[in-house]
Amino acid sequence: MDDLTSFSDDQLSTLILNAQREQQARHERRKAELLENFRAQAAALGLDPSKLAAAFSKRNGRVHSSTGGDRRSKVEPKWRNPADPTQTQTWAGRGRRPPWIELGPDGQPLPKFAIAGGGHRAP
Repeated sequence: MDDLTSFSDDQLSTLILNAQREQQARHERRKAELLENFRAQAAALGLDPSKLAAAFSKRNGRVHSSTGGDRRSKVEPKWRNPADPTQTQTWAGRGRRPPWIELGPDGQPLPKFAIAGGGHRAP
């Protein structure tokens, strides 16, 4: 390896740029080889590529519809924001708790948020 202290700033910048390009090209080649190996092994085992991709997804292999939702059944809202005059702010208990929900000492939403017949457990 050459003594880098003898390089001019321009020479050093060119060397760095070329090294970064080569590193990126090697990374892309390795990635392409890995994907081709996966395809070949999947084909040999008769695996569907979409199922293989789902198995590697961040969502633990759960297959989603084209609309982006999951396959859980739709549930009716159980709680409503009493301060919302349009009564459109509801929550079914799935996902992140909305900021307007206040929890009681038992960790459950307070009864003032309950929708009559909403399927929630009575406190």
